Amino acid sequence: MSCTLQSIHHTYTLEDSTGRIDAIMWIDQDESEYMVRQRQTWKNKAYVRVVGNLRVKQQSNQKNINAFHLRVVTDFNEITYHLLDSIHSHLYNTQGPKASAPPTGSSNFASPGKPSTGPSGGAAPGGASAGAGAAISYSAPAAGAGGIQSLHDVVVKAFEELTDNGSGTGISVTDLANYASQRMGREIMKSAISGVTDQLSMDGHIYSTVDEEHYAKI
Repeated sequence: MSCTLQSIHHTYTLEDSTGRIDAIMWIDQDESEYMVRQRQTWKNKAYVRVVGNLRVKQQSNQKNINAFHLRVVTDFNEITYHLLDSIHSHLYNTQGPKASAPPTGSSNFASPGKPSTGPSGGAAPGGASAGAGAAISYSAPAAGAGGIQSLHDVVVKAFEELTDNGSGTGISVTDLANYASQRMGREIMKSAISGVTDQLSMDGHIYSTVDEEHYAKI
């Protein structure tokens, strides 16, 4: 990655041996100290993962990414995974799926370093939550009522139902754990929730807000 800094936005040029694209992140003049510290880690020649929307200019057909979230890669298994996923995507798009391939929308690969997020939860590191919390109103489903059993699905549902009352802080991992515990009828640890939020963030469904303990839906 290389970066070009301007007063209102930063442009990060990403290159992964298959191509090159610019990711543009607009600067919020009132951004938190956490974001300022994070931005200082986004240096030239660093490996990063970017979450954002692809934009295409109609006249020139030039493509770039409107970046919402960017983080430095610390687990280099992610790089191997990205290269394998690029090969898989290229073969799928040029040759089509094989008869034994999974249905469209699924993947042969699990995200590197991320635990399974089924009913048993994950094992990603947890941490203390910041003080801001979401307004929560829910009730646990009755036994045998056919409630959601997948922790991944429960967390996705939480982002649809919970609110931060317009504070912009997003939903905390603590509130997600409380919500999941109520919905699943057993205690869900924050470490399990962190595994799911890491996965959702990597897949581009959510992004961190004031810190790595608070997330908002894209």
